[in-house]
Amino acid sequence: MKDTRYAIAYISDIFFGQPSNRLDIIGVTGTKGKTTTTFMIKSILEAARQKDGLIGTLGTRIGDEMIQTERTTPEAYDLQYYGRDS
Repeated sequence: MKDTRYAIAYISDIFFGQPSNRLDIIGVTGTKGKTTTTFMIKSILEAARQKDGLIGTLGTRIGDEMIQTERTTPEAYDLQYYGRDS
């Protein structure tokens, strides 16, 4: 592979047991309202008693655990790491 970012994503997925195969993912894009929208979606999922997580400007939240992050958009390794126990 000539693309190292792709290689890291591919290797991380395998290393962490391919969590993306077990997760439903909702992406929110746009200029304004992403944080509000994601917290509304999180509330809906919680009310439906679905296991949820959130990655965004305020950090990464998995269940009740809040993880401070350095970037708004995590690298592929971090995404796979966060999803490993799904």
